[in-house]
Amino acid sequence: LEEQLRIHQPRSFEGIHERSARFFEQRKQWETALSHYEKINNLKAVAALLNDYGSKMLESGKLERLYGQIKRIPDEVKDQYYRLWFLQGEVERYRSFYIEAENSYERAICEANKKGNQLEKSKALEGKAKIYLDTIQPYNAERLLYQAIEIRENSEVSTEEETHKLYRLLAENLINSGKALKAEKWMKRAQAFNASIVDGNLEARLYLRTGRLEEARRVLL
Repeated sequence: LEEQLRIHQPRSFEGIHERSARFFEQRKQWETALSHYEKINNLKAVAALLNDYGSKMLESGKLERLYGQIKRIPDEVKDQYYRLWFLQGEVERYRSFYIEAENSYERAICEANKKGNQLEKSKALEGKAKIYLDTIQPYNAERLLYQAIEIRENSEVSTEEETHKLYRLLAENLINSGKALKAEKWMKRAQAFNASIVDGNLEARLYLRTGRLEEARRVLL
């Protein structure tokens, strides 16, 4: 019946899906709203909705659906809703498509710079740094993490928790590059905010690198 409506009454078909999408959007049923917008190929509305809701899809593990929807959106529309470049980079990094992820993060950084959105730029820098953490390239990761931390520390909208997670990432990266004493400084800054933010594995690695074998043993046990 729906297909017959699309063929014989395309204007009614489009209007019904548009109203249905808005109905579900108002009730915060985002994925149902997205499916209605997709049926009428309203990719700008899809982009706007994913810009606001895509992070929740990412957190709930709906990577394939999110990636498929983002990839359908033209690049010029993603430039307008530039958080989509960051989300695309995140999915690509999770799937180990590192070259594609780096390009997506770069596009996110570029567009966030143009719009003066330092927080979004910091998130994209963090994502790009995680590529280098994943692929054990500590020098490249360190440079990006320092940039991301500087932006977060000077941002009024960033949370302390987000900033201190970056401290932990920097500590992990410094351990990877053999800079254990510098790593300990950043780990202590993270722990000063929340003692549970540093995992035992990272702490034990730090103690092993600095010869504190009994402390490493205690943490691991």
